[in-house]
Amino acid sequence: MSWNYRLFAEKCPNDEWFFSMKEAYYNKEGVVDSWTEAEVSPHGDTLNDFWETVTMYQAGMDKDVVIIEGDKVIGEESQANMFANRKGVPTLLAPVPPVIEK
Repeated sequence: MSWNYRLFAEKCPNDEWFFSMKEAYYNKEGVVDSWTEAEVSPHGDTLNDFWETVTMYQAGMDKDVVIIEGDKVIGEESQANMFANRKGVPTLLAPVPPVIEK
């Protein structure tokens, strides 16, 4: 089983979003199927180890955001799409604004 750091978005009960970095674990098909419950932060036993972790975080930030609801992966979405279409909110679960006809 392989893993890396990924940015996760989770919808909160108050309909707001919480973004955090977590360890993502992949199944044989290369799909995220589990992750750490709590968010993780850069760490290391040496300064070099710390910066290696930061580099791994940066690599995770270059990937799509993993969108979860409870213990299920809903999908993945690019950060560019989230910022362009919904001001930083995942479009997979965001309510679609009503179309106002004139």
